[in-house]
Amino acid sequence: MAAVSTAQPMADQEPGNLPSPNAWPDYPSMVRCSPEHHPGAAQLQRFGVPFEFRSQLFEGRAVARIRGIGSRDDATYFRDRERKMQCLVQGRFRRRVRCRDVVCGQEFAHSLELPLQLVVRPVLSVIQMMQPAMQADLFAKRPHLLTPLAATTQTLTVARPGQQSDRGFVTCQAGAGEDTVGVMVEDPEEDTALLGGWFSGAARSSQERKNRFNAGASAPDLDQEQAEEGEWFEPGVVYTFDFYSHVLDMQTMSAFGFDVTPILNGNPIVCMARLRTDGTAAVDATADAVSETEPEHLWKFEIWHERMLPRTAQHESAAQASTASVQTAPA
Repeated sequence: MAAVSTAQPMADQEPGNLPSPNAWPDYPSMVRCSPEHHPGAAQLQRFGVPFEFRSQLFEGRAVARIRGIGSRDDATYFRDRERKMQCLVQGRFRRRVRCRDVVCGQEFAHSLELPLQLVVRPVLSVIQMMQPAMQADLFAKRPHLLTPLAATTQTLTVARPGQQSDRGFVTCQAGAGEDTVGVMVEDPEEDTALLGGWFSGAARSSQERKNRFNAGASAPDLDQEQAEEGEWFEPGVVYTFDFYSHVLDMQTMSAFGFDVTPILNGNPIVCMARLRTDGTAAVDATADAVSETEPEHLWKFEIWHERMLPRTAQHESAAQASTASVQTAPA
């Protein structure tokens, strides 16, 4: 089994309740569990080192990787791959949840500084034609871009407890001695037979799965079929979700050659999954009630870069000033 990281001591606080960059073990970037959604695990984590987490809906382990940052194992992961970053999540659901009701993607606490809407909206429209289940509003005060979890993860593996694979969490030595030529980090393999129904009838590829859940999320006539076939995330099995990107380079804070720091406007990049917020999410009714005030997150990990902090500080100062003005306003 791969080693699991332990909490790092918290140093002087930076904007956003972040540890000082001097304490970041993988400076100039850091990864942490969101303090808001994982209050018991809000500590520094290492890139390339698996860490444990827990929420009301999910518990397990995860590992985040950024090209050029982290351990030697991370370097072996990116060798011969064009990927820029990865987030690998494995664990079990603590309640039964309908697959199509879990979304993942990006959500931001502050507005983004995007080009003109006339430029961005047509691009989003084209993307939505290819991904009809996508929910996006990048011009809101709290922007988001969300897609169904089961239609988004590059690889999905479902296994019985004790039979889950360590692929992606550990290195494999193909050679001998200290020679790193034979060292590799293997990708998880697609295996969704335990989802039941349509998935148990034959081996399904990752693209077939993505097509299935993209269609199911946008076609109400499939809802009953999905329910009957049992396409639910079940507590009795272990799920592995593999996410990676070829576009965003968190080492240089660039995408397609453009600096994304101003666009992000002090927001971190996140790896997250949560319930849909339209009031139709189906969760096992025998479980405790889901919060009605905040989306129920399965997991939320934040990836920060030091260059984000000045803008984060500006937002924090503005919020403090707004609070102070309200408190001093005459009754």
